[in-house]
Amino acid sequence: MFDENSPEMRMALAPYEDALATFDAQMAQIGDEFAAEWSAYQKTADERDKAQAEAVAAMADQLKADREAGPPEGWIPPREVKDLTMSFGEFDDEAASASTWTAPTPPMGFPPPPPIPEPIPETLRAPAPEPTMRFGDFEDEEPASPPPPPPAPGRRRLRTDDDEDMSGQSWLS
Repeated sequence: MFDENSPEMRMALAPYEDALATFDAQMAQIGDEFAAEWSAYQKTADERDKAQAEAVAAMADQLKADREAGPPEGWIPPREVKDLTMSFGEFDDEAASASTWTAPTPPMGFPPPPPIPEPIPETLRAPAPEPTMRFGDFEDEEPASPPPPPPAPGRRRLRTDDDEDMSGQSWLS
């Protein structure tokens, strides 16, 4: 269908081939830069590792020389720590040695329920008199006016439907 060697096809493919060649050249340049940076990093890392190994060897030699020389003048060895066992009387059974230890006794199940107490008969009390308040003669006062009647329910005004596009939003305000 298409001849890749035709002049028209070569002219159409030329820009793409140029772009690919440019891309390959840039990738090769980036790879070379990375390789140079990596070799420089490896060189510094090797130098650092060598310096650390020499420092560790020097510290080991110094420690060995210090041990052979003995303790410095005026050095007092630390005191020997003695094991102390404190007794608190009734808790002596907890300080028993491992040789006298025995397995604990297994539980025997649930303990028996506590006994049900006998009901206590309730004593009857006389009813308390109703509280009355006396501040004078109430008959002289006017009878209280009845509370106002609740407002009569009216009809609500019909809300105009301004939601023509069913979006749930009012576009008029």
